[in-house]
Amino acid sequence: QDDYKDLKVKLTDIRILLRDITIVDIHLANGDYTNYEAATLYTKILNEKLDVQIPKVKSMNLEDEQASIQKELESILSYDLALYLQNITKGLQSGNTATVQTALAYREKALQTYQIIETDIKNIAESLRIKDEEFYEWTLNSAVLKEDETAILKTTGGNQIEQ
Repeated sequence: QDDYKDLKVKLTDIRILLRDITIVDIHLANGDYTNYEAATLYTKILNEKLDVQIPKVKSMNLEDEQASIQKELESILSYDLALYLQNITKGLQSGNTATVQTALAYREKALQTYQIIETDIKNIAESLRIKDEEFYEWTLNSAVLKEDETAILKTTGGNQIEQ
């Protein structure tokens, strides 16, 4: 049960990272941020939020059954999200579209890894008979809008589109 609580905290931290990254993504896509402004914000997220979480995840002391989830948490932070932030920043600064495309592939991988982690942690809750449905109703779109109601992706005609 203690492991479950620790994992929930780490999952919440990752949710916040995904939310903050997505807010920058949306404002960049809408033209609200210049490439330089977005690159600066991505670098700040990488240095001040993501890099701080990696040692915390590596130092978790979990039961053997949860070791795979710890590896997934390390992977989403150290690889998927870190490489997204590094590549998107480099691509925006250099104007290299191939680097941006590489970054977007890492972002997609991060979202897939997140789903796996959430499912694995939810399975632990169910096996422990913990009623925590509300925690798993979280969606990235609602979290983004709750944090920044102006973060709505627009089409070229200025209309909203669903994320």
